[in-house]
Amino acid sequence: KDDNIGEIIFDANDVVSSIDRNDGKPETIKLTKKGKLTKTGTVTFVARFVPLDTVVPGESSSKWCLILTILSANELPKADWFGKNDVYIQAYRAPEGFNTLSVKPEN
Repeated sequence: KDDNIGEIIFDANDVVSSIDRNDGKPETIKLTKKGKLTKTGTVTFVARFVPLDTVVPGESSSKWCLILTILSANELPKADWFGKNDVYIQAYRAPEGFNTLSVKPEN
C-alpha cells in the first residue's frame, strides 16, 4: 500500500498565469493533504505549453499540451519505518466543475 504524503492541486488557468508571471522559471508550491497545508514538503516544477502535435504526432497543432517537469521535492514527511520515501508523481486532469484549492506559490 502506498502512503499519500501530500499533493499539490492547481487549476490550469493558474499554471498559465504562472508561466506568464515567471517567464519559464521554476515555481515552488507547498504540499497539501486533504485540503490543508502540511507542516513540511514542497514541490518545485516548471510548466510550459507546447502544441499537441509535438507530443502526439498527427494531432491538431491548434490544441495545446501542458508539460510539467518536476525539478525537486523537498522536506517530505517520512513515510515508512526506515524514514525513506519511494517518491513518485501522479498527475490527473480534474473533472469538469471541480473546485480547486488555491495555494499560493512561495516565490
